[in-house]
Amino acid sequence: MYFKILEKMIIVLVTFCLVGLRCHGSVSANPNRQDIHVFYGDLEQEKIYEECQQLDYEKYINDVALLEAALRLESKTLKGGIKGISNDAYIQSISIDLENRWVYVDLSEEYPNMNYGSYSEYLSFKSLAYTIGHYYEAKKVFLTIDHKPYESGHYYFKEGLSLEINIEEQINE
Repeated sequence: MYFKILEKMIIVLVTFCLVGLRCHGSVSANPNRQDIHVFYGDLEQEKIYEECQQLDYEKYINDVALLEAALRLESKTLKGGIKGISNDAYIQSISIDLENRWVYVDLSEEYPNMNYGSYSEYLSFKSLAYTIGHYYEAKKVFLTIDHKPYESGHYYFKEGLSLEINIEEQINE
């Protein structure tokens, strides 16, 4: 099982190198750490804020585990910032359409059960989409729950509905 996962990671990595779509995380001054741009929702300002978080990338088996850990981190500056994923939910898979620069994120069934209000949930999935979209330099992020269209008490994404990644319009300056 481990070798199958490793084999897929190598194929994706080679494809990134050949096609030019790369991860937007960068190696920090410490060679064992990676800077990840994590986005947080601010309910009061109704904005998304970007923060650079450092993670030891050697601890994680793949990008999914690395991004999931980054999305769970508390904001260093934004008190009460809405994270992209709760501690109960997890990312089941990330698939990439290299030609169109689209990312497909399949989340566990626990994701919409965060006990958020409508706008808090919106900021949460927007934070998740922006963090992952920025990492892969994607134009669009598609969210699903257990391989079905995203659905919660507040939102329903028809099949094929995506979140456009336009960071400059959303974040603080």
